[in-house]
Formats: sequence, C-alpha cells, structure tokens
Amino acid sequence: MCDLREWAQMAAALGSVLAAIAAWRSACQSRKALWGQMVNNIMEVYSSPDMLDGIHRLQLFRGEHTGDYPGDFAKIRKQEPHGQQLDKDRRRLAHWFHRIRMLVESGVLNECFVKKVVSSDQVSLLLVLDEPLEKAINPNYDKTTFDLFRRLYPEATKR
Repeated sequence: MCDLREWAQMAAALGSVLAAIAAWRSACQSRKALWGQMVNNIMEVYSSPDMLDGIHRLQLFRGEHTGDYPGDFAKIRKQEPHGQQLDKDRRRLAHWFHRIRMLVESGVLNECFVKKVVSSDQVSLLLVLDEPLEKAINPNYDKTTFDLFRRLYPEATKR
C-alpha cells in the first residue's frame, strides 16, 4: 500500500507530465502562428501593387525589345531613370524568390509547401523574364535560386 509521500511523488510526476504536454502543445501553436505570419508576409510581398507594377514594366520592356531585350536592359539599367526603375523591379522579383529559396535551404519551408503556394506562372516570370537579365548584367551570376525553381517547375521554362 502506498503512503502519503508516494502519492505526493506520483501526483508531482503526473503534474510534470501534464505540464510538459501543455508546453509542447503551446510550442506547436506558437510555431503554427509564426509560420502563418511568415507565409502571409511572403504572399503579401508578391501581391503588393509595387510587385505587380514592376512585373508589368518588365513584361512591357521585354515586349518592346524583342531583339536583344537582356542586352538592351544591361545598357540602360544604370544610365536612364527608366532603366534604374526596371532594375529595381528585377531585383524585387528576384529577391522574392531568393527569400523563398533561403527558407527552403534552412528547413523552414519544404519543397512540397513551395509547390502549393508558388505557381508555375510565377516561376516562369523568374526564369523567362528575370534570369536573362541577371545573365546579361553578370555572366557569373548565382544560379542557385534559378536552379531550385527550374528543378521544382520544369514546365515553367517552356513558356
């Protein structure tokens, strides 16, 4: 038969287990909330009016410069105000994808999730609209981000 001290020890042990379960559940909820905020921020940046306007400017420039659009961009990107704006637009688009790649590489996001929130059309903008500009201004550009999205979305390069 258990004496009072043994009952107290069992009650303390049970309390410790319940506290650990509560802490674990709280940590899970906090992680979900933080993850939700991060995903919301990623989506908010892409859906911003600045991003939309920038994508439209880049697409318009590409349509107007069908001969050597990357070369034309490289010539004007620092000299002309329009070129400087296009360079800001290019950087905004590229950095959105770079941010996602860094989150994947750090283990915060997984590739399955990325495929759920990033569309093939968005990746096509990176690979077809932005990458030629990156290459024109720096033939030794870092291909890490482009390679990740090319691997995840092979269909995006066919547009």
